[in-house]
Order: sequence, then C-alpha cells, then structure tokens
Amino acid sequence: MANIFLKPEKKVPYNAGTQESVALSRNFFVQNLLCKLKVTHTNSSAVFKDEALYSLINNVEVVANGSLTIKQMPSSKFHITNLKSTGKKGNQSIITADGADKESYVWFMIPFSMPRTVRAHDTILNTKLFTNLDLIVNWGSDATIGTGITVTDAEIEVYSNALVNFTGNDANTTETLFRETSASKEVTSSTNEMTFELPVGKLYKALDIVATVDGIRSNSVINNIKIHSGTTTFVDLPAEAIRAGNVFETGLTVPSDLNGIHLIDFMPRGRVTDALNTSGVYNTLTVTLYVTKQSGLNKILLLSETLQSVPKPAK
Repeated sequence: MANIFLKPEKKVPYNAGTQESVALSRNFFVQNLLCKLKVTHTNSSAVFKDEALYSLINNVEVVANGSLTIKQMPSSKFHITNLKSTGKKGNQSIITADGADKESYVWFMIPFSMPRTVRAHDTILNTKLFTNLDLIVNWGSDATIGTGITVTDAEIEVYSNALVNFTGNDANTTETLFRETSASKEVTSSTNEMTFELPVGKLYKALDIVATVDGIRSNSVINNIKIHSGTTTFVDLPAEAIRAGNVFETGLTVPSDLNGIHLIDFMPRGRVTDALNTSGVYNTLTVTLYVTKQSGLNKILLLSETLQSVPKPAK
C-alpha cells in the first residue's frame, strides 16, 4: 500500500537577477512540490503588479539529468495553477502598507501528477530514474514586483509531496511526464493578428494565454482566439466567451482573478484519451490571436501543458 511522504527540500536563497539551483531528492514518486516564497520588504507608496510577490521570480525550472526540462514556469503560471486546481488564489499574505521590515508570503505548487484528472498518477514523477534532479530559480528584482517596494530578504521553502511503497508504472518501458513550458511575444502598434507555432508530436492537455499591459493583466488586448492545424480548427471563440466559460469551469469565487487569462482545456473530463494528440496526426499546430494594442507595453504569454513519454534508462 502506498503512503504519503511529505518532506522538506533545500531552501532557495534570493539574489536579485541571478539564477539559483538546488538539488531535489530522488528516491520517491513525487506528486508535487509545495513552495512558500517569503519576502521581507520596505514599502513607500507601494504599487504591486498583478502577480505581486510571484513576480520576484522570473521563472522556475525543474530539470532532470542536466538537459531534460520537465517544468519551465514563469511566475504567472503559479497564479493560474492555483486557480485551476482550487478556484482560489491560494494561501498568501501580502502587506501593502508603508513601512520597513514588512513580512509577506505566497504559496504555490509545481505539479507532476496532473490536477483534476481521473488518473492523476499516470504522470507522477519517478525521481529514482534520474541521476540528478534540480530546481532552478531565475530571480527577478524589486522592479519586477512593482513600484515603491524594496526587497531586503527573500527565500523559497520547498516541500515535496511524495508516495512511498508505490509500484506505479515500473513495468513500463517509458515514463509519461507532465511538462509545462512557455513562450511570449510583444504586441506592436502594427499588429492585429499574432501567431504562435507550437511543436507537434505531443499530447496537449491545455493552453493558457495571458495578456498584460505594463505588467497588469488586461481583458482589452485579445479579441479572439483560434487554435488550428491548417484547415482543421479546434477552437475559434471570442476571448470574452472563453473567460466566461473559465469562471464556470474552475468554480472561481472572484471572476476578476481571471482578468487577462484564457484557459483552453483539451481534457475537461480529466481523461488522457481526450488530449489533443498531435503525434503523427498533424504537421502543424498554430495559435492565432486577434489583438488590439493598448497604450503601454503589451505582452502575450502562452503557457503549454503537454504529456510526453520518455524512455526509461536501462537497468
């Protein structure tokens, strides 16, 4: 019988604008990493961006064997993962009042077992397969959080949520990974149609599309979203309709938490057989966005969730 094993991992220290890496333990089937970002800061007429403390992190990566990127998650993804998993922002305390030595925190999760699926453990991470497994944090700085904020200290506490005595899929010759990656583009004054060409040969669980203006999520940038392969269309809807549907799908208690965010779920029933299969079926996968530039810096962030099988190392 499998048992839950919750274990503290190494802490990740903060150094503005640098990359910090810690080794993760490798003897268990890991369901997720639970992380607490703690920040000590001074506020002077502080104005936080939408993602607030999350923005202190440019992105987080989980890399196995030095080159296999399992996760590449910008800070926006932490907010979205919380909403998709629970319908809420998650546990956080952000102090905005003026003064020194303010202590704030936010929690976020890095999932390996797919949330809200029938067989979540199809993608549980068997860390015993890897010779090394690293959590890499690319830090931002005071300016990435907002204005009027000075960070004096920060760190990330990391906890692994694992199973022991779990047989999993050891008999299989491949391991299925729940991968998360991202891409971004700027909306220019001459742009009214923007495209992202995505790699094929994968199973797509979901695509999340985020629009921001000067670092603040906005509903005014994206007018329509189309996902297609040549003449085959999978999604073609107004952005407003997608956001409205997302409120019902996630059970959000505060709809404005989804401002600027558009969630495309190819597995609404939680079954892997429903995923968008581009393996040997489609030569291309294109996301076309119909956009209107707003005053300021307009950016589009495309977040991909895919399932990918990788060979297990020979014993």
